[in-house]
Amino acid sequence: MTGSLSDPELPPVPEPVPGLWGVLMKSDTWNVVHYGVAGGLLALYGGAVCPLIENLSLVQLIAPIAVAFATGLILRAVARQVLLGDRMVHTRPRRVAAIEWITLMSVGFSIAAYNHVVYQFPLQSHSGLKVLLGTAAIGVFIAMDALLTEELSVGRWCKRKGINVQIDAARQSFSRRLFVMSFVCVLVVATVLVLLINKQLLYLSWRQSLAEVSEVKSAILFECIFVVAIMTGYIYKVMTSSSRVLAFYLGNQKDTLERVSGGDYADAVPVVSNDEFGDIARHTNAMIQTIAARSAELQRTQDATILSLASLAETRDNETGAHIMRTQHYVKVLADHLATRPAFRDQLQPDVIELITKSTPLHDIGKVGIPDSVLLKPGKLTDDEYAVMKTHTLLGVQALEVVETELGESHFLSFAKDVVATHHERWDGKGYPAGLAGLDIPLCGRLMAVADVYDALISKRVYKPAMSHADARAIILDGRGSQFDPDVVDAFVACEEAFREVACRYGDGPFTEQAAV
Repeated sequence: MTGSLSDPELPPVPEPVPGLWGVLMKSDTWNVVHYGVAGGLLALYGGAVCPLIENLSLVQLIAPIAVAFATGLILRAVARQVLLGDRMVHTRPRRVAAIEWITLMSVGFSIAAYNHVVYQFPLQSHSGLKVLLGTAAIGVFIAMDALLTEELSVGRWCKRKGINVQIDAARQSFSRRLFVMSFVCVLVVATVLVLLINKQLLYLSWRQSLAEVSEVKSAILFECIFVVAIMTGYIYKVMTSSSRVLAFYLGNQKDTLERVSGGDYADAVPVVSNDEFGDIARHTNAMIQTIAARSAELQRTQDATILSLASLAETRDNETGAHIMRTQHYVKVLADHLATRPAFRDQLQPDVIELITKSTPLHDIGKVGIPDSVLLKPGKLTDDEYAVMKTHTLLGVQALEVVETELGESHFLSFAKDVVATHHERWDGKGYPAGLAGLDIPLCGRLMAVADVYDALISKRVYKPAMSHADARAIILDGRGSQFDPDVVDAFVACEEAFREVACRYGDGPFTEQAAV
């Protein structure tokens, strides 16, 4: 996420201000539905319960309501375009809510005024009050829904653009906002029901006959059910919008934490609201950055330790430090190539390749425990000396097991032990130390076997000259299916130019010329 969002800083999206038709077309479907439903309910409810309206025709009843709500929809769209435009600022939801409520109150006043002027309905009568009360109540619900919808739109826009909202001292509280909205919903429903029942009880007091009383009771029940059904529908819509906003904020947090738990420390939670969720996102991002920094430092320490231990083993041998660099790159080249083949794709995921590559420098760590008389002997080893030399694989595994006992198990140590223990095993089962054969040899050991032998062949030692790449290639191919895994040998052939490049880049003097042949 980059950038920041605050009211004074964010310019409007550079688009031309649309005409009236453009403004109307920008009215989202939900607002058209809201206004249409509100107008329909007002006409239906007024026609059913208001005695003054009973004298009006259907056209006289519906026309002014339809015109008023249509005009309100236009005025609302114009007000939003003029006052807000396309500016995605964190105060936009509250401003949109205010526009919605003021517009609907204006619609209510216009309908009441029209009925007063044209039909002489008294403004203080139940008819006028019902219009104002109905539009005010519906306006509250539509305004709350608009606030939540705009909040979600601003949040998604900020996330898409990679803009962080500034968290300041005047931040809004999401929990307090939910409490206020819940309280307002209860208050509106209670107020409407109290006024409704009070009006009906007043009517009831005027009735004398039992039939009239029964009729009023039925009217009270019908009106209560009608009003409660309407209010329940609007409350459900507000609750649905609230859950969508909440799911968006929590979803951002969950998605980021899932990626971070998988090792992706480059991710961050979008800070898209100036409230608790924005604050949580900001602190979560700070925590991720701290974890990433410490993880990187730990990784550097681990890498340095691995190379130091590997280099220590190499200093006691006739080989050079470049040997561990070359074999590490050879293994990486082989693993990357095999990972493109279906048979190896699941075994060689990127994280596995990284662990194998980092563990390969430790393949000869056990040579630290081999006596100098054997390890540094310039000539051919006797059978007894060779038996001692072969123990370097077991000594290396024992050393890593001590580390594992002290620090606990890890994927890295598991791969390192496999590389150390099996890089001298043969495909035909004639290798050491365990005489493993075929697929019983871990893949990391089969990769290391080809890399180690190739580098030994093309490298100059006190007891032998360096071979050319062509001669080393011939020996590797000759060992296909006997000493080496056929698939790994095929990968070597496919990547031999990459092997030459690594050999030349990390070569040891005259060795470079030999490797390039």
